[in-house]
Amino acid sequence: SKDMPPAVGFPNLYTFRITGFHFLMKRRPPLLPPLATEGAVLEPLANSEEAVAITASELFREWLKCLATADVRPLHCDLRRPWDTEGKLTGALPVTWCVMDPLADRSLVRFRGQ
Repeated sequence: SKDMPPAVGFPNLYTFRITGFHFLMKRRPPLLPPLATEGAVLEPLANSEEAVAITASELFREWLKCLATADVRPLHCDLRRPWDTEGKLTGALPVTWCVMDPLADRSLVRFRGQ
């Protein structure tokens, strides 16, 4: 944390947890439904796609792969709108990471460093 301090916009543990939850919502088939538009309630998970057995280590590898490609295609994580992976609904810049805080409805990562 000394080399990438959250005070200048680098992600902290809470931010990485949100990226993990977002990954579980946007992967196909999704394993977690999105949050409701308000409050801390989960929307019902649509059973339109057939469930596939997957191990925790496979999920972890998929999530790491998602993070590894984020330098080329920045992450846009919104637990209320997980399908909006490019920030079209929130107006976030497509060249930066955007991890929306579900309570404050603002991005948790704003790189302010050099």
